[in-house]
Amino acid sequence: MLLTEERVLPIPPLKAELLSSIKAAGRLVHALAAAPERAMQSKLSKMAIGAANLAVEIAEAQFGALNPNRAIIYQDGEGGFTCGSTGKPPIPFPWPPRPIKEPQDLVRQGVIEADVLELIRAAKAGGRDLTQVFEKPAAAAKELGLKLSGKNAEALQLLAPSNLARIQDPVDQEVMKMFHAVLKDGRFTTDWFDRPKAVADTLKVKVSEAALERIIAVGGRGSLADRLSDGGTAIAAGVIWAGVCIAVGTLFVGQMNPIDSLIRDRSGVEKF
Repeated sequence: MLLTEERVLPIPPLKAELLSSIKAAGRLVHALAAAPERAMQSKLSKMAIGAANLAVEIAEAQFGALNPNRAIIYQDGEGGFTCGSTGKPPIPFPWPPRPIKEPQDLVRQGVIEADVLELIRAAKAGGRDLTQVFEKPAAAAKELGLKLSGKNAEALQLLAPSNLARIQDPVDQEVMKMFHAVLKDGRFTTDWFDRPKAVADTLKVKVSEAALERIIAVGGRGSLADRLSDGGTAIAAGVIWAGVCIAVGTLFVGQMNPIDSLIRDRSGVEKF
């Protein structure tokens, strides 16, 4: 049943071909989310888009025109996806929520490079402000006695607040502004990319639908297809900010006790 303020409408059962096509699209999106290699991601992406488009076509034949941005939202025990009717790739969302992975799993799966992960790990252990590490990654690595490739140092600098203007893609700019807001607040480093709208509302950060979709894609897959703007001054989403935000979430688990943000103990007595 569809309940609105004005009326209650019965929703007819889905036709067998529609339900089967949605399930097929869901399976392909699930496979896409699990694929570690970009070549296979590209192939599965094309198949998932085709299956989703077919599902939209069958659905519109049964129900009429669908919302261009939110045509289908599907969920089952293995995971779900959402897609519009414009032919853009379906956006996966995981179910059940994925467990926290070991940091080295991120390296093995190609989510982030080892030297970048080690720099973030060392910066966290030393209590350094990550935004300052992003400002001068090569210098930070040298101070910590670590090796960092020139390519990764340059890429990490694109994550610095001072370089937001260099990011030519306005959606990437939004994502990075939210990322810095999350780092500054500290409470949502482990899961902001899984529920960006709720976190954005809490932090009072304005984020467009396009930026939310890009963040959700990271939460669902852990990587995105490379996407470089003119001159290479935008973020290579699948290589840098996706990997960094997931690595930060993994490494910062347990860093903040939520009660500490609500209660300030001035007694000077150690608590157990």
